[in-house]
Amino acid sequence: MAQPITNIVRKHPSLDEQWDELKAQLINDKETAEALLRFARAAQDAGVLPFLTGLLEQKNSVLHILMEELNQDSVKKAINNGEQIAALLGNIPQNAFHNAIEALGQGLTHMGSLPATDTHEGMSIFQLLGSLKNPDIARGLRALLGFLEGFGQALATPKKS
Repeated sequence: MAQPITNIVRKHPSLDEQWDELKAQLINDKETAEALLRFARAAQDAGVLPFLTGLLEQKNSVLHILMEELNQDSVKKAINNGEQIAALLGNIPQNAFHNAIEALGQGLTHMGSLPATDTHEGMSIFQLLGSLKNPDIARGLRALLGFLEGFGQALATPKKS
């Protein structure tokens, strides 16, 4: 009957063998190694590498704190609202959105260039009607009325849950 094996000798590769194997792997996957080095250099130059290293070293405590923060109702609502805003922006035709943003910027610039008045004077109905003769004001008012019409229609539509 054969003797049981009681002494197992494990072969550990020498440092030279390990170095040769690493060099062979780097040569075989040169593009990935270069990309990884570029990434590490950029992260170091930006000061992000020490932050990421510390974050990974403390991963359990950081993940615990992160999960506690993400589990709060206000954060859940904010994430949900962000998703809704992204969906809204995705549904708006790009040229309409671009035009509205450009018009908003120009309107704010024009508003800021008007002389500031400290008086709380009102505006008579005749002054308001007179300002409608300005084609820019009339165009803006028509756009606002069109927006309000669509806004009101959406409010009147029953919500699907």
